[in-house]
Amino acid sequence: MANKILTKSENFNTEYCCSIVKIGEVKPIENKDKIGYTIVNGETIVVRKDMVKEGDILFYASNETQLNKDFLSKNNLFESSSYELNSNAKFVEGHYKEKKSMEETVVALENLFQQLVKWAKFLISYDAQLVQSETKKIAELNSTYVTVCSNIAKKTKKQLDIRKNNINDFIVAAQERAVEIDYDIQKVKRDIEKNAEFIRDNVGFFNKTGRVRAIRLGGIQSMGYLFSLDELAKYNPNVKNINLDELVGEDFDTVDGELFIKAYVPFVPQRGSKGDGKSRDRKLNKKIEKFDRMIKGEFSFHYSTDPLPKCINRIKPTDVVTISFKLHGTSICIGNVHIKTPKKLPFHKLLWNKFVDFTGLFKKHRITDYIVEYGNVTSSRKVIKNQYINKDVNEGYYGIDIYTEYGNLMYPYLDEGMTIYGEIIGYVSGSEKMIQPEYDYGCNKGENKLMIYRITTTNDNGTKKEWNVFDVKNWTEKLIEEHPEIADRIHVIDIAYHGTLADLYPELSLTEHWHENVLEKMREDKKRFNMEKNCPFCVNKVPFEGIVLRIDDDDIAEAFKLKTKKFQKREAKLMDDIADGKEELSEEMAETYS
Repeated sequence: MANKILTKSENFNTEYCCSIVKIGEVKPIENKDKIGYTIVNGETIVVRKDMVKEGDILFYASNETQLNKDFLSKNNLFESSSYELNSNAKFVEGHYKEKKSMEETVVALENLFQQLVKWAKFLISYDAQLVQSETKKIAELNSTYVTVCSNIAKKTKKQLDIRKNNINDFIVAAQERAVEIDYDIQKVKRDIEKNAEFIRDNVGFFNKTGRVRAIRLGGIQSMGYLFSLDELAKYNPNVKNINLDELVGEDFDTVDGELFIKAYVPFVPQRGSKGDGKSRDRKLNKKIEKFDRMIKGEFSFHYSTDPLPKCINRIKPTDVVTISFKLHGTSICIGNVHIKTPKKLPFHKLLWNKFVDFTGLFKKHRITDYIVEYGNVTSSRKVIKNQYINKDVNEGYYGIDIYTEYGNLMYPYLDEGMTIYGEIIGYVSGSEKMIQPEYDYGCNKGENKLMIYRITTTNDNGTKKEWNVFDVKNWTEKLIEEHPEIADRIHVIDIAYHGTLADLYPELSLTEHWHENVLEKMREDKKRFNMEKNCPFCVNKVPFEGIVLRIDDDDIAEAFKLKTKKFQKREAKLMDDIADGKEELSEEMAETYS
């Protein structure tokens, strides 16, 4: 990036960042005058027509990210329930308290109104019963032909009329008072709405976490958040002099050295955090002192899979691509790579090394205490599980070390210099718990499978080869054929399409918005890609996750994912449930987002 203010951190993730974008066409939404929608990084986002127009250069925060709280505070973007976090908190506080007071008044008036209504109904019912009872008595008296009875009947009727009139007066008074109270209620409610509208105009819509999440506006799914240079300048005035025209298309997560945006992860108590901080530090230092088997550059984690909507412009119509189904499990890498194996030294040489390590002197003369050979390295998405020589078994996140289990299973079948990347799906071994909630992938309880989706090989001179997806599929099928004993542990990668995108949808014009149109076609393709349908591999009815696209013989090791809207919606709800303590944060989610 040309400037030194908007930069990428060491842990930058292209899926969870800010982009500098130029707004395209703002399209109308039916029956909506004030809002429209546009496409940003391949995603729809609803905008106000009076605030955003075609050609504007703005900042776009990706969906399911977490924005810097100081930025949100400076721009008064926290919602009314968290207004105290905004910079205008004192200004809003008086109106907020007044609104609360009026709401309490409405509750009191509504209770009084209900009491009056009940009292009026009681009087009307009592009046009807009284009239019925007394009228019956009068009729009985008049039925006799005794003068005295007739006189008593007349007197009783007169008394009844007086009592009826008194009751009617009470009923009328209660009804009139109820009407007055209802008028007062409506008036206070109008005042509350005016107050609420004022508060809404002076606060935003972010909750206290600063999470950017999808919302539905005007029937359109709005993904992400747009903001201007002026808004960013309120947070950091140093950005005022940046020429955004030169930076369109650039990504960043750091502003002037401070992390500005990151992937949203709901807060959960840290596992295994018993004891005080000093105790945990001692355990950590003890681990670091163990023998490190790794040789720099020998083993590589899986690269981040970029979102296809954001990267669709990098795909040419003539590129030969392979599109496979994406499965929802936990990532694993298993490599047969060069490692350091410790060798036993004579006591005097061991003592010398300890002296060098303790003093930091004569490092060049430290005696080599290991040999280099090929060995098994197994990791999750971001954590090497056997980096250190350690006899202690680490049960890991799922209660058992599911990664080491597959590392030991697959390592004997790997050639020297070979690394496989895959997804473990189904249940935790020997447990009724699923690796990802509800995604069973047809496995019996306590069982799981490995889908291998990527393979790399490194020869003796260090040259690395990235295998095409079909080669990965062929290797996996051959492995099952030669070793049927592990067939029930393997799920062969499912390839949905191989060829050019131009051939995939030949009806699309290659000159008129081809990238946008081909993306939209893929999003809606239920027949080829199972988009927006239930997962075809699961017994449970759960949303299909999506697809992965890779360019054959690509010079860059990369892949692009396209998730279904239904899966994204489910992911967002799962985040809510984790935050509420209803679900657990899986290791895969924690490593992916953090």
